Parts: sequence; C-alpha cells; structure tokens
Amino acid sequence: MLPVIYEYPDMEFGSVLTSIDYKKHSMNELLAPVDFLYGKFRQIRYTENEKAAIDWIMGQLHRQALGNVELTQLKEQIEEKIKTENNRS
Repeated sequence: MLPVIYEYPDMEFGSVLTSIDYKKHSMNELLAPVDFLYGKFRQIRYTENEKAAIDWIMGQLHRQALGNVELTQLKEQIEEKIKTENNRS
C-alpha cells in the first residue's frame, strides 16, 4: 500500500485499496477452503506432517487474510480444523 500512496499521494483511500486488490473477508470466508486445501496438500505432498500442511495452507491464504484478520488467529483456526479433520479420518 505504501508504494501506491507514495506514488499517488492525493489518491483516495478506497482507490488505494482497489489498486492493491484488497477485498474484505471474514474469518469464516477465509476458513471455507481449508478442507479443500488440506486435501490438495495431501495429494501433492507425500507427508503426514501437519505443520507442513498448516504452513502451506497459511501460504495460500496469507494474501487474502492480510488486513482482515490476525494471522495468528487464522493459523490457530486452521490448526483446529486440521486436527478435527484428522480425528474424523
């Protein structure tokens, strides 16, 4: 955001957000694809390492989460969903 503000100091804040492709997301919206992403991770990685899966999922959701939720809270929610998923399996 800072490079855009620096380059265009008179730009309205809403326009700055639009120019950096910012979109408002709730925690539920961010967590919605976690089960799908976990399944995808298990297809492309041949490891049962939950930490690796969580880190990969965080990487996939990181950009969307910035400015919407605390990343530590998101990670905790992802860990909980994966633990629940593993208990069902």
